[in-house]
Amino acid sequence: NTELGWSERLREALKHNLFVLNYQPIVPMAYIDTQHLPHKNGELWKKLRGRCTPNHYEILVRLPGCDGELISPHAFIPTAERFNLIQDIDTWVVEKSFAKLAEVSENDYVTFSINLSGHSMSSAKLTEKIIGLLSKYKIDPSLIMFEITETSAIENIDVARGIIEKLKSIGCQFALDDFGTGFSSFSQLKYLAVDYLKIDGSFVQGMTTD
Repeated sequence: NTELGWSERLREALKHNLFVLNYQPIVPMAYIDTQHLPHKNGELWKKLRGRCTPNHYEILVRLPGCDGELISPHAFIPTAERFNLIQDIDTWVVEKSFAKLAEVSENDYVTFSINLSGHSMSSAKLTEKIIGLLSKYKIDPSLIMFEITETSAIENIDVARGIIEKLKSIGCQFALDDFGTGFSSFSQLKYLAVDYLKIDGSFVQGMTTD
C-alpha cells in the first residue's frame, strides 16, 4: 500500500529529523526589473542575490528522497493528514524555524513566514505549543508570520479566529494564503484579523504579459 509506505517514511522522518527546511527569500518589488523578467525558475534570485539582502523568508519543508532529490509537501501532506501526522510535522517545522531564527537574529534582523495546515488550525492546543516554543527559543513574536489557507481558515472559522486573535495579541502576524481559490468570500475577512492576503498564483501568472 503506497499510503502505508508514505506514513512509515513520515514517521521515520519525524523520529530522526530527516525533514529539511528551505528558506525562500521574499524580495521587495522595488528591486525587480519587471520589464526583463527571466523565464526559468531560480534565475531571478540569481540576478538579485548580490544586489539585495532580504530580511523576510518563507519557510518551506521538504523531505529528502532516496536519490537525494527534495520532495515537495504536495506529495506527502495528504498522507500526513490521513494518518494524523500533520500536526507533528507542523510542530517540527515551527520548532526548527524558531531555532534557526534564534541563531540568525543574533546578527541580523530577519523575519520568517511559517505555513500552518488546516488540521493544526483546528486544534486549540496549537497556541500553547507556539507560545511555549517562542519562550523556549526567546523569539520576539513580531518576527513571525503564520500563513494559513483561505479554505482551512473558513472551514473552522471559530477555532481559527481564536488562534489568530491569541497569537496576534502577543505580536505575531498572519497571512491568508491561496486567496481566491476557495470560498473567495470577502465577507469572511472581517472575522479573520489577518495582516496580509496572498492572492493565489493562478491569478497572477503571466500578468506582466497578459
